[in-house]
Amino acid sequence: MSAKQQLSATMAYVLATVTEKGGKLVRYQGGYWGLPNASRRSHDGKPDWWTGTSTVEALVSRGELQYCEWQEGRRGRFPIAAKVG
Repeated sequence: MSAKQQLSATMAYVLATVTEKGGKLVRYQGGYWGLPNASRRSHDGKPDWWTGTSTVEALVSRGELQYCEWQEGRRGRFPIAAKVG
């Protein structure tokens, strides 16, 4: 069994924040991931707190998050929610 890969400072911050705020992230239009039911900024539509897809993918590949909801799109199925675990 291999050792877990070390997390970057950004990944550790995102994981701690998600864990503290309920353990789940959702994907918003534009590829931004944030907390469920987050308020959105009026000037750009992003959630008040958000992280990028690459950070979520890195946490999933390290086993810290797992995708838990999917949606069908023109190019196939893609994840729309992830949870700690």
